[in-house]
Amino acid sequence: FDFIIKAGEQNFVEEGAPEGAKPSVVVSTPNGLSPDVALVVVDKTEDPEVIAKIPEKDSVNVEKIFDISLEKNGDNIQVSEVGGLITIKILLDEELKTKDLKLYHIHNDTEVSEIVLGEAGKVNQYVIDGDYAVITIDRLSEFAFVSVVPSSFQWWIVVAGVLGALAIV
Repeated sequence: FDFIIKAGEQNFVEEGAPEGAKPSVVVSTPNGLSPDVALVVVDKTEDPEVIAKIPEKDSVNVEKIFDISLEKNGDNIQVSEVGGLITIKILLDEELKTKDLKLYHIHNDTEVSEIVLGEAGKVNQYVIDGDYAVITIDRLSEFAFVSVVPSSFQWWIVVAGVLGALAIV
């Protein structure tokens, strides 16, 4: 889904969701957004170019990727132009809440940083608040939730090591 949200705190409920469903995304700024500023969110969960930027992409499962930006009169603007911080709440379904999640912020094509589980309201940290991951951030771009894949292949490394040692003897 792609969607645009205007002004203050806004809720987005995915198209086709049952009536009364929780919003998939909730956004807010300390002072709200003026009516001529739009928050644009694009789902890039299946985008191979974005997936390629994720560290450890071969040892994680991509769960959700959102490209989030602000626009004014059709032009991208920075978070600093609307007060410096924005809070994004992303709904985590029951299955996601049981997984070992990591959150990456992919800024531009070269800068990727992990947003760590931490304190509410701290920049570049996120918290779980009920059914939502809550992120306070000072710049926008792509955000990727990934789940860590359990290391079931490690026994192969041990077997290969033992077989290699036996071959030497």
